[in-house]
Amino acid sequence: MRVLFLGFWLAAATPAFSHAAAQAPDRCYLIGVLVDPAQPAADVAHEMARLRASAEDGGDFAAFLLGTFYRLGPKHPAARLPQDGALAREWLHRSALGGNLGALAGLVELDLAGGRPMDALVHALVQVHFGRKYPDAAYSSHRARTGSQVNRAFDALGQPRSEALDAEILALVNAFVARHGEAIDSALQAAKARSPLDPCVGREVEPGVPLERKGASDVMAPAWSPQLGRDSYALFHLSIDPKGRVEKALVVDYWPDEQALEAQRKIAEGMRFNKLRGVPKRVALLPVKLRS
Repeated sequence: MRVLFLGFWLAAATPAFSHAAAQAPDRCYLIGVLVDPAQPAADVAHEMARLRASAEDGGDFAAFLLGTFYRLGPKHPAARLPQDGALAREWLHRSALGGNLGALAGLVELDLAGGRPMDALVHALVQVHFGRKYPDAAYSSHRARTGSQVNRAFDALGQPRSEALDAEILALVNAFVARHGEAIDSALQAAKARSPLDPCVGREVEPGVPLERKGASDVMAPAWSPQLGRDSYALFHLSIDPKGRVEKALVVDYWPDEQALEAQRKIAEGMRFNKLRGVPKRVALLPVKLRS
């Protein structure tokens, strides 16, 4: 039996995001332009330059998005960059050290695709570790998706569970935390006081324009899901009108493949949010996971 898991990521911490972002400083980028395949090439090139500048400046979400474009290459609906595993790893790693746990999930997918199941397992378990350690930090909702990645990594490893194997895995996880934990800890602690961590995403927020769900009736999704053999995840960039309807749902990231994307898009487009008068359109980042 398939069940639908829906959770807000970033929207809860950064309630709204408007077209006032077009007036953001030159070194900041517009996510909606970058993930929209219909945008003019000149606009995309301009925002891509901003994205790279922000990533170089330490923006965790910028590095995550850049790494995701390189990880998926032409398989991303926007197809912004060629597929490049080395560059994807570099940027996703930098994003993870900046406190973006979603970047660790991207590294898991990169490891699995590259035939490195032990590395995938370590990255998945590190994500679990920090998700539990900082349950209220920004991006902590990513911990809800790690179970399937851990299981897929174990399956890819192809070894029966044993005390020796568990000890080896634990040693590798502890080594990662010992080497990189201080940086991730610092970023996630900062997330409690200031969210999002990426300053460019923060500048795109329109203060005082809430994006709320006050009850189950405020979110309406179809009571169906595709017959998948494994869990499927997608992160969407939503444009929301003043009446609370989703005008456009654009894919930011997904795994493990594109099989469920259209079903997930329909679910995202069917979302309903609170109504507001006299405000610009709002934007949110929303993950949708179909769980087997």
